[in-house]
Amino acid sequence: MASGKPPMLSAGFILLAALLCGCVSQPARPVAHAAPPAPAQPNGPVPSVEASVNDDPCAIQLTSIEGALADYYLMNQRLPDKLEEIQNYRDVLDPNPIVLTCPTSHQPYVYKPAGLVSPNSRKRIIVYDPTPAHRGGRFVLWMEPQPSGKGLVMDVKLLPDKEFKPFVPPLEP
Repeated sequence: MASGKPPMLSAGFILLAALLCGCVSQPARPVAHAAPPAPAQPNGPVPSVEASVNDDPCAIQLTSIEGALADYYLMNQRLPDKLEEIQNYRDVLDPNPIVLTCPTSHQPYVYKPAGLVSPNSRKRIIVYDPTPAHRGGRFVLWMEPQPSGKGLVMDVKLLPDKEFKPFVPPLEP
């Protein structure tokens, strides 16, 4: 060993330099824990629209009805007289018939081709659950009037019953 230094001293110096430069202790950080979700309250407030429309079986069924109504309209340039007429317009990848009954209330959806109207909205409710079975709310399929030949603009929405009640059948011309 030509350097004249004992080998242990060189290794000790390197270890000490590494400890001083690279091993700086960090103060402990508090760990954030997500609060568990609140349990569902049977008579609680109406759940958020986004969560309900994406997760609720009734909303999912109304979305299937929405697609079939859009296809029916595309082919016939009008809405069907009866909701049962859309069965031939279901998703080709789904061999099951479209379910026209709410899985929560177990009652058939109400279909109003002319729609229910409200002085507070441009939209018309065309399909809806007959009871406020979703924590005091109803899932509805509503459409926004469009110029002739422009197709349909429809959406599934959860309406609290107090927002549903102003909707009534349109006045006959």
